[in-house]
Amino acid sequence: MTGTFILGGLLDTPYVYTVRHIRDGYMYSTRAVDARQAGRICFSCICSFKRDEKQRLFQHQPASAQARFDSILSAKRPEDQEPSPSVDAEWWIEAVRQGNISESEFPGLDVRKTDMKDYNCAEDVKQHPERYRQLTQYRLKGSPEEDPAASLAQIREREENGEYDNLYACAHMYSSDKNSLLLIPRALGIKNWTEMASLTLTVIVHQHGEALRMVNWDSIGDSDVGVDKLPMKWFVQEGWTPRATENRGTHESHLWSPDGTLLATSLQDSMLRLRKLGAANL
Repeated sequence: MTGTFILGGLLDTPYVYTVRHIRDGYMYSTRAVDARQAGRICFSCICSFKRDEKQRLFQHQPASAQARFDSILSAKRPEDQEPSPSVDAEWWIEAVRQGNISESEFPGLDVRKTDMKDYNCAEDVKQHPERYRQLTQYRLKGSPEEDPAASLAQIREREENGEYDNLYACAHMYSSDKNSLLLIPRALGIKNWTEMASLTLTVIVHQHGEALRMVNWDSIGDSDVGVDKLPMKWFVQEGWTPRATENRGTHESHLWSPDGTLLATSLQDSMLRLRKLGAANL
């Protein structure tokens, strides 16, 4: 999926999505999607869908975040890490601490911000902001199944048949964009800015099947678990910024499955202004 953010969204106005059929091929299908509010396009994207060819003739990936940051990830359970704030900026976090702002629960996903202070406070990272890293751990809330009467056996069969795979892909993409851009000023040591906004976002899901599926069936065993309390796998997003200049910043990330499989890659171009813009020149 490659999308362009055109206008800021309004909280009190419904979105209307228009899907345009571009092509259906043997293995790939392509759609164009426009999201509108009050008739104006706010977001436009091209989505490419690929069938699973059931072939693994070649593969490569870098060392996983779990391998490179094992000491950090293993020091504390994901559920014991702090929830990722609504806005990952010091002024927001302080306002919440003082009770001036109330944090709303993030819907659909349990997202935790891994404590990376010791790593990012190293002098080498301070001198090279591209080496700054933020690990975020996330899992699905509830159940992927809409039918409340579905049994565990039915849910497991449907998951193994891939019926929830598109939902899982959406969940991974949804989590990947939470607080992503706010990493950039943190990496640069910038505490105040006047404007920040997404310009474009590309997400590539590399894997079909098991790598993106979210229910942790191994932890259920013979226990009597309700379908609304299914244990979920913890995934890791590794985020960084390779470049920032000209009032713009770039955010990249890798999404890692619990077993260290590189599940997806994201690339985001953003606006970052430290002072108000003068007269428009376009």
